Amino acid sequence: MMNTAMNESSENVIKYPVAHIKRGGVDLVIVLLDASFGGMSRPAKSDVLRTLQQHATTAGLRGTVVPVWDNGQGRAEFLAEKQLFPCLKDLTLGLVQSNVNRELLVRATAPVNSPQARVNNSPAIPVARSPGGTLSVVAEIEDCEVFVDGSLVGNIPAKVRIREGLHTIEVTKAGFKTYRKEVEITDGSQILLRPVLERNDPLVSEFSDALDLHSALDQRGKVAEFQRKHRIGLITLLFTDMVGSTKLKQELGDREAVTLIQRHHSVVRENLSRFPTAEEISTAGDSFFLAFAKPSDAVKFSLLTQSKLRELARGSSRPLLDRIGIHVGEVFIEETNGPGKSKDLYGIQVDTSARVMSLGEGDQILMTRFAYDNAKQVLKGQQIEGIGPLSWVNHGPYCLKGVDEPLDICEVGEMGRARLKQPADSEKVQRHGSSEIEEVADRHVVVSTRTVYSRPGQRPS
Repeated sequence: MMNTAMNESSENVIKYPVAHIKRGGVDLVIVLLDASFGGMSRPAKSDVLRTLQQHATTAGLRGTVVPVWDNGQGRAEFLAEKQLFPCLKDLTLGLVQSNVNRELLVRATAPVNSPQARVNNSPAIPVARSPGGTLSVVAEIEDCEVFVDGSLVGNIPAKVRIREGLHTIEVTKAGFKTYRKEVEITDGSQILLRPVLERNDPLVSEFSDALDLHSALDQRGKVAEFQRKHRIGLITLLFTDMVGSTKLKQELGDREAVTLIQRHHSVVRENLSRFPTAEEISTAGDSFFLAFAKPSDAVKFSLLTQSKLRELARGSSRPLLDRIGIHVGEVFIEETNGPGKSKDLYGIQVDTSARVMSLGEGDQILMTRFAYDNAKQVLKGQQIEGIGPLSWVNHGPYCLKGVDEPLDICEVGEMGRARLKQPADSEKVQRHGSSEIEEVADRHVVVSTRTVYSRPGQRPS
């Protein structure tokens, strides 16, 4: 039986790598040729283009053939009609190589490398040299872009053939630092990169300053390991901070001040134990970072804690006053195996919660709108042991540093006991426009808020 398989030794079959793709609604048969194609005369190039188009049509490859070659400087050049230029303006060798999905077989009647080689009486077509090796790039973070020597070759997971030599590989994604690595490609090499991108989070240091939690938030060294095993969850985040603790230490001395701070910590942890799904994420000095499954639980905890601290203050010349901030958002969750600690939380939502807390004064409970609306609805009509009638207040929108859109800052507290005061501007948080607040007296107050924006064209909400 005759062997019908075509190969270079028997019938001088040339195999051309082809990227059969659609760009701008146009079917393209992109054929990768050797750099020597660029040195051929215009008529010879036109003959080659016609020959390749004939063979592509015969092979059932629908679309317009576009020869592409290396111009000798690592950049792609192509031969095409002008109407196709918009579809090809950002074409790169890496992009072509990463999209190669077919082979175009062309049978020559003379030795492939001879000047006399012809394909059906057409001129010899330069064969694209096989790139030196294969580079694969994978990562757990989705939608990362991969660049080879400054040219975009695709998104993760990416697999691209690269010629021999030293190449610069970059992996980028908004919100993360660029991963960059020099890679040596040799003939036949297969290289796998698993880049770990570090979050580009400028608020971490500012957040540390606000809470005096330098040691608790010095987590940058853990980011790489975290991203390999993280999960994402919607969490109610709560920060507490004792107001005036530094002055307390200065006036009483460390020993007596520490005794009072330990009493404060006992109050916080005792109240936290009443909520089975809540967790203490970290504490440093006189501040706590807590997580709750529900906004209503976070609000109940806050009301109970403030009530207990007010009770302690009545019998003390040194009252302990907390400011509390609550926010709901998606965070990265890292499970830990350390003693006394089950997880760490990361992300911009953590910083937003800290910003909300920083707006408060002693005996205030501030929160963003989602937590406010949810808790107010759930707690409506409920009796919380030891807690009197509640007042719910929306102070209107504030601009938080690092957050694109204004956020409504709201407050809850016991009527006649809690501070219930509109937060003043700070260096990192400012009021957006002006707010007019109306309270309706009731056991569980429903507050209507009308916000007057300073920017024209915005409607009050």
